[in-house]
Amino acid sequence: MVNNHEIDSDHKHLVEMINGLYRAIGRGEGKQVIGDTLGNLADYVAGHFYREERLMEVSRFPDLVDHIVDHWCFTERLTGLVHAFEIGKEGVALETLEFLSSWFVNHIQEKDMKIGHHLATLPPRQ
Repeated sequence: MVNNHEIDSDHKHLVEMINGLYRAIGRGEGKQVIGDTLGNLADYVAGHFYREERLMEVSRFPDLVDHIVDHWCFTERLTGLVHAFEIGKEGVALETLEFLSSWFVNHIQEKDMKIGHHLATLPPRQ
């Protein structure tokens, strides 16, 4: 939790989307369903990163550039995985799920928590 309603809500929704991908893979859903889920997830992540980066910019978060680089690296990796899925690479749906799960847990616990700590040091808005 970063103690920002919009960002915390985004994180919860992203976890729900990752869980949806997990369920779709576990049920052996077809390529269309898993592909749509991946596409929706990639689109939502882009919006989330925009909102989070804007919050960091407005609050003058000191690690903004490092955080943006993390987001960029994530986006590049996810784009590559989605492309690999689209061309039929074997096992890429599970690889994507593992990447998403690991990245979000680590990123939220390590990087995003710093945003929360930073926000807590700011004076209340008038």
